[in-house]
Amino acid sequence: MAQRDFLGLRNSSPRNIVDRTLAMTRRFLAPLAKKNGIEGLTFQCLRRTFATQFQKHGTVKDAQTQLRHSDAGTTMNIYTQEIPSSVKAAVEALDQKLCGVLNTIEHGLKM
Repeated sequence: MAQRDFLGLRNSSPRNIVDRTLAMTRRFLAPLAKKNGIEGLTFQCLRRTFATQFQKHGTVKDAQTQLRHSDAGTTMNIYTQEIPSSVKAAVEALDQKLCGVLNTIEHGLKM
């Protein structure tokens, strides 16, 4: 007999996992969200939230694997949203790096 975790998902087929997750969302999470003022919570909302938040912790390929997308473009262009603070931090980091390179080149030319 297969071992089961608390959601009954261990050793389940991908289709079974999706079915159980959809049922759990409708039965438990959506009513809980509504009770707390969040209307319209769906399984799709959870997937998009996962993809958007996951970009802080892994690569697009990692998220693609977890979401079971055959194409990374689907993960990037449909599921993942930009995080303004993340975009700002990336631009500032690149700016610092480029300014450091320019300063190094500038100092090299003066010598």
